[in-house]
Amino acid sequence: MNSTLTIEVHFDLICPWCLIGKRHLATALQRFRELHPDVSPRIVWTACPLLPDTPPQGLPYDAFYERRLGGKTAVAARRAQVQAAAATAGFQFNFEAIRVMPNTLPAHRLIRQVQQHGAPEQVETLIEKLFTAYFLDGCDIGNTDVLAGLA
Repeated sequence: MNSTLTIEVHFDLICPWCLIGKRHLATALQRFRELHPDVSPRIVWTACPLLPDTPPQGLPYDAFYERRLGGKTAVAARRAQVQAAAATAGFQFNFEAIRVMPNTLPAHRLIRQVQQHGAPEQVETLIEKLFTAYFLDGCDIGNTDVLAGLA
């Protein structure tokens, strides 16, 4: 008997904890498939824009976080916490490369288009590319030219 396990993931592409969770989920699913080869996991990716009112051109990244968290010291402490969690998932954020806090609505629209017209593997690949472009490469994933290049 083959059954399906549906996992719904709510995420935003500017959330570092979402990328950490995504990487841990991939590891957990690999192990799950080894233990339960008769169950087919299905991931449903659900956009949850955290800052939908961000201007279309985005905001200066460092200034945004300094205001939000209360200064450079608070930002450094939070980044250290996030980096430690990322290390458990096997990667490191490149916060120094990020210049723009983007509006993620265009990126989520792109994901929805792939969800409507593509295969689940294509959705997974696109989401990974978007997370990587933002958090590791410092790309402005609110910019439609950047999104076109990633698509």
